[in-house]
Formats: sequence, structure tokens, C-alpha cells
Amino acid sequence: MMLDTTPQTEGALTSPSPWVEQAVRFGQLNMEATGPAQTPYYHAGRKMYAIGAVSGDFPALGEHIRGEMGGLWAHPIKVLDGFFFEINENGHSWRLVGPQKFIHGLAHVEFLFEKEGLLVQRRDFILEGEPALFSLLRVQNTRQSAARVSLSFTSHVNIMPSWSSGWENGPEEEAYQDGRGVAYDRAHKGEWAVVFGAGVPAAGYHAEDIAGKKAVTLAYPLHLEAGQEVNLSFLIVAEHEAGPKKALAIFDALIDHGPELLAEKVGGYQERIYGGVRLECSDPAFTQAFYLAKANLVMLTADISPYLGEYFFAGIPEYPQLFGCDNEYSMPGIAAAGFTQPVRSTLGALASIAAGQGGRVPHEVATNGRVYNPGNTQETPHIAIAVWNYFQWTGDVAFLEAMYPLCAQGIFDFVLKQFDDDNDLYPQGNAMVERTGMGPEKLDSTCYLYQALVCLGQMAEVLGKREDGARYVALTGDLKARFNRDWWIDSESVFADSLREDHSRQLDGHWTVAVPMEAGIAHEDKGLRSLRRIEKDWLSSWGLVHTRGQDRRVWTLPTGVLALAEFRYGNPEMGVRLLGNIAETVNHGMLGAYKELIPEGLCFMQLWSPALFLQGVVQGVFGLEPRAGDDWLGVSPQLPAGWGYARLEDLAFGEHRASIRCDDDRLTIVHSPSASPLTCRVDLAAPEVTQVTLNGLPLTSQKRGRGQAPVVAFEFALQGGQAAVITRWEGEVKVETG
Repeated sequence: MMLDTTPQTEGALTSPSPWVEQAVRFGQLNMEATGPAQTPYYHAGRKMYAIGAVSGDFPALGEHIRGEMGGLWAHPIKVLDGFFFEINENGHSWRLVGPQKFIHGLAHVEFLFEKEGLLVQRRDFILEGEPALFSLLRVQNTRQSAARVSLSFTSHVNIMPSWSSGWENGPEEEAYQDGRGVAYDRAHKGEWAVVFGAGVPAAGYHAEDIAGKKAVTLAYPLHLEAGQEVNLSFLIVAEHEAGPKKALAIFDALIDHGPELLAEKVGGYQERIYGGVRLECSDPAFTQAFYLAKANLVMLTADISPYLGEYFFAGIPEYPQLFGCDNEYSMPGIAAAGFTQPVRSTLGALASIAAGQGGRVPHEVATNGRVYNPGNTQETPHIAIAVWNYFQWTGDVAFLEAMYPLCAQGIFDFVLKQFDDDNDLYPQGNAMVERTGMGPEKLDSTCYLYQALVCLGQMAEVLGKREDGARYVALTGDLKARFNRDWWIDSESVFADSLREDHSRQLDGHWTVAVPMEAGIAHEDKGLRSLRRIEKDWLSSWGLVHTRGQDRRVWTLPTGVLALAEFRYGNPEMGVRLLGNIAETVNHGMLGAYKELIPEGLCFMQLWSPALFLQGVVQGVFGLEPRAGDDWLGVSPQLPAGWGYARLEDLAFGEHRASIRCDDDRLTIVHSPSASPLTCRVDLAAPEVTQVTLNGLPLTSQKRGRGQAPVVAFEFALQGGQAAVITRWEGEVKVETG
């Protein structure tokens, strides 16, 4: 039976509203807004994702392959530009776009349609373990009479390789097999394919070419009595290795299990978002932003096997590739949120490619494993920082042993041999700011080289490599002293963002002026002066501008870097304000998604945005510094004014779990049951303290500065299952354990 797909005009639905009511609903997360119908949304499994619009359509979007970045991707290939449903009744057609409401349920998306007594609920979700998308339709007849309609399901086939892959793209071929649509790429017939259909065989099939692409429509007659509803499961399965035969087998195995598979996915999201580390604080919006950040990480976790394995997409829609800098900046926050296994595999994927490049960490790797950009200068030392941070959270000595030689090779055999001609430890070449006209030696490359050498020294100590460790300590001491002399511009109260060939300082006003304080290379006095100058001339109401006086756009990454620097220097008011600016992006465009620009712009979901927010909460607000391998936890809380309390529960590091609650005059640390005791080092803002006691007995302490804020520091041990309550009285800090 052939289906007539000629567009109907008589009685056709008028143009849908340009606005759609949108919501995010998942557990305690509840957001609502009315926005443009063309607002994009993203939902994903680990092996496939869909990018469409809240209208229910799939508009052309994106720049890497202009207009092709939306639709259904099962990397390293795309399979559909999109799909849609249409109801035909007595010559009248109703295309299901322009819903009364769009709901992003994180694990799934939902569209609610209503017209002339017919209610349609469309719920789309993508499996975690297979490149397969279910669209579950519930059609209800609320009329007083029966309805006979034809439901059509149209897929716009576009099988093509990912950008930068270097792969050939052939024309599509389509076929009808056992009530399902089948399509494949002619040049990769035994590998690339897509299968689509419903749980019942189609009664009609029609295929046509539209602008050189295949549009395949399957028809399903429906008879609904008054008040009756019917549920239909539609499924799209992609395959990029074994072609149509495997895709059909997966389709057959899954098609009858849509509702239970959706329940399973929702349960998995519930565990990953609300399980593990949890936050509650005086600011409900900040608490919500914390869980949205975890949700964004879940949605950006991918498994592109056998090419790259498990890693994090850098940004949607433009950057699902494997990126060096994006992941390196993101790893501390991701590890702090408890996602340590994908951190390990992401770093492993970068290291595997770096090993084939003489230690050079790649900047960008296509989703089929092809290295598109071999790497900017700062990315190679930055991986040592990320590896050390991962080790601090996990105590994974085997991974540290495997990564240490590569980290050292990258710094000494690649960066310093190929990008440090004058042997001054100021690397040359492109870094994070990819702008022309700068001097050859970049500020951020030097800062991250210093931080990497510090981390290498700590790795060497753990691994018993004392000679290496002594060499790194000497290098870092010399580098820090020279840096504060050679890069500082006293008249400007900031560090230069590059050095010219004659080593004269150049200040173009890029955001990287914040990096020396974030990386810990700035001397305390210079760091404080620099932060005050940046706050005066580099900040807009949205955060840290890209380039003072030239580019006023605000990226989340620079703003997050500055937030971390502010916490390091004892300014939680500014740190929390900047984190709040990053979190504000979830209220613009796609609700719940952390954007690349503030308030929105470029990628509408960006990895480092939620990651830096989480790092700012854990390392900034709570001041947590774990050393899992040493059974040690540093706690240095900094609550901003106006916050009465903040509580972080079930923080995992190594074999330990801990909960920390900060109140105005009290700090509570609870150590969950563990076989090993936990040493807690507390740095507490207490300017007039004269003594610290532990269960009534004197406890050794010392005073030091955190920026301009004096703190008192002390250590004590907690057995598994014990808690410590730390209170401040006039001139005294009391620690009581039990």
C-alpha cells in the first residue's frame, strides 16, 4: 500500500505559535518559561543524541557543517536530519509541531499537543547502552464520537560522517522491510545504517527525494472510540559498524520494551544526579544550579566506541569532539562531583593520542579518532594538573604510575624542547587565547607549566622518585621568582598576557590576566593588586570580559577561572557572584543547560561551564582539598554574606565519604564508616583566636593569611563513623569529636 503524502491544504493547521511554554522537571528540579519555538533542545544517551527545537521540529543549525549540526547523531555518523508525526483525518492534516507545552525531563523530552478533541503526548528518550531513540506516542480521543485517522511517521534520512573525520560520504539508499524503514550509505553499506518504525507493521510506505535527501514516511491507521486512547512505540536505531543487519536485530530486541526502558533510564539519571555528593544551602537557586550542573555532566558523557571510548563532549552542537583544553579545565569539577570513572577514561583517551605524538596532548580529535588539531602549547602541561587532581580524589596509584611518564615526557621532551628556544621556561606558541598580534610567549602557558611542575613534583613524591621531585621543586621555585619579576607590569597592576621576542611585556587585555592567581604562581601582594584591578576594569555585570576595551562578550570559562582565583584570595563574595553568573545561563535558551557565553551564545550546552561551577562550590565555598591516598581532607570554608548555612553531603574521595555543614559560627564534619581514620586539616576564618582545643585539651594550631583574611589552621583525626563539631567562641576555637 502506498501512502499519498501530497501536502493537504483544505483544513490544514495554521502556522503554530512562535512561542512555546517550556519546562524542566526532574525530581526537585522545576523550571518554567515561555520562549521562542525555535529554541533548541538536546537530549542524549551515551551512544546517540538528538538536537531539535521545542516546537517539535528539527531546524537546520550549526556552523561546522553549516545547517547540519542538529538532528540525530550516533557518532561518528549522523543518521537523520529529524523526524515528525502527522495526523490525517478526512482530508485534513495536523502536523505535530507547535505543542501546548514542551517538558525537558533530562532523561527524556516530552511534547503535549491538543487539537479538535485529540490529545497527543510524545515522549522521546535515547537509550544509554544503544544508539537507539524511542518516541512513545499516546493519542487520546476526548470527543463524544469515534475518530478514524491515519498517523504518519516521517524520517528525513541524512547519513553522513562527522566533521573533520576525513571519511567519504556516499548517497543514501532506502528500503522497506517487514513494516520498517531501512536506509544506508551506499559507500558504507555494510557499516552505516538506520532503521525506523513502530511496534506494529506500517500499513503504508512512501519515499521521496527532497533537496537531494530521502524522506521516508510510514502510515498507521487508527480507530479510536469516544474517550479511548492508544499507545504506540516508535523506534529509530543507528549503526556505524555492522550495517542494516545489526540495526534490524537491535530494533527487534528493543521495540516491545519502550516504557520499561524509559523507567530504567529515569532511574539511572536519578541515581547519577541525586546520588553521590549533594548540596543544600541558603540560596535555593544555587542549590538547583548544583543539580543541574550534575545533570549536564550526565548528558555530556559519551561512549564513542571503538574509536574514542568513554569521554565528555565539550559542547553542543559544535564540539562533541574530544578536546584537550576543555576536558583538562573540567576534570577537577567533574571529579569533585563524583564522576571519577569517566574522568579516568577521558584522561586515558587523551593520553593514548598524546603517546603517539611524543607526549603532545591534542587540542581536537574528531569522533572517529582522527586528530584534527594536534594541540596548543598550554594543553600538554595542563594534563599533568588534571591527572594529579584525579589522583587526589581517587588515590588511584596504578593510574598515576601509568600517566606519570607521559606527563613528564610532554613537558620536557615536547614543550620545553620544541617551544622554549631560550630555555627560560616561558613556552611559545598558541595558548587559550587564539588571537593574532600577541607576543610568542603566552601568560597562560607559563602559568600552567608552573602548576604542572608542582603537580609532577607531588606525583614523584607519591611514586618514590625523589631525584625527580627535587628537580621539579627547584624548577618551580626558580620559575615563580622569575615570573613575578619578568611578567609583572607595576604601572598596570596586572601581569602581561604575553612577552615579545625581546622579552618586553605586552598587555592586550585578554581574560588570561586572571590565570596567575588561579594557578598559584602570583606572589600574594601582586595577586591581590591584580584581582582588584581586574574587578575594576575587566568585569561587566555578566562576568569577566574576553578582552578589555575590545571584546565585551563574557565566556563562562574566564569567569570561572576568576571565581576560583577570588576564592584562593579569600573573597567569597566575588567568587559566589561569578559562580552565580555562570549558573544564570541555565535560565536562557534551553532551560537547564549551561551555556558557553553568559547569559547565552555559541554552544548552548558547554562542558566546562557546569564543571567550573561545581569546582567553585566544592573547592571554593567549602574549601575542600582531598588527598585520598593519604587519608587526608583539607577543609577551608568561605560562606558569602547572606548565606546562613551550606551543607555538602556524601562527598566521596578514595575509600572515604564525608559530609560538611557550615553555619555562621559552627563547622560540622561527619566521617562515614571507614576502615581507615581520616586526618582533617581545617583553615578557619577566626582573626582573634588565641587557642584551639580538641575535646577540652590544647591543639597545636598556626595562623596564616588567605588573601587579606586571617585564618587559624589545625589538624585532627576522625575515625570511621565519627563526627567533629567545631565552634568559635571569643578568642577560642573548640573541636569536639564523637
